[in-house]
Amino acid sequence: MSVFATFSVPSGSFVLGDALQVDAIERIEFERVVPSRHDIMPYFWVWGSNLERFETVVENEPEIASITRIDTVDEGGLYRVEWDELVTGFVDCVQRTDAMLTEGHGMDRDDGDEWWFEFRFPDRTHVETFHAICEETELGFDLRRIFSIQEHTRDQAYDLTEKQRETLAVAAANGYFDEPRSISTEELAATFDVTPAAISGRLRRAERTLIENTVLQSFR
Repeated sequence: MSVFATFSVPSGSFVLGDALQVDAIERIEFERVVPSRHDIMPYFWVWGSNLERFETVVENEPEIASITRIDTVDEGGLYRVEWDELVTGFVDCVQRTDAMLTEGHGMDRDDGDEWWFEFRFPDRTHVETFHAICEETELGFDLRRIFSIQEHTRDQAYDLTEKQRETLAVAAANGYFDEPRSISTEELAATFDVTPAAISGRLRRAERTLIENTVLQSFR
């Protein structure tokens, strides 16, 4: 039976680690796609107001063959990356196992930058293999949790992340969706100690996910 596992890793152990040090870059999120041996985690969102500096830093990463901004939204951009053939470290661990990325993000934090990744594996043996390979590369991985597909389905109702669910709940409880609003975007952002742009982006992604998993289901 397939299982899910969550890992954390210091930002310096991942090829985009330096990018989290760029001023005004708040978060990097990988898009969920079906992986292949030659196309590992090709898309990611960058949230922040200094995308030009981010691109300069990333272009100097030796493991990255090319990077292209394919879309721009308020306070963020969607990128496609092509990894070098001699990719090392974390991405190599993914290439050598049957792991499929279900969530991945890195954040600029005062207490140290860190990446969190959630993968789906065919079974627990594959989780152990993945962890062992990553430990061989001395990435400093921490296995945080292993859980079943039933637990994942219950925890990820409508495919929302925990922060998205919490943000929607707090926003609704405080009248953010009322007309007129009882709480501003700035006030809601202060509740979560993030910027207004970050909270707006989180709400947009949460609303899009809800629509895809509810309204659009009837048209499929």
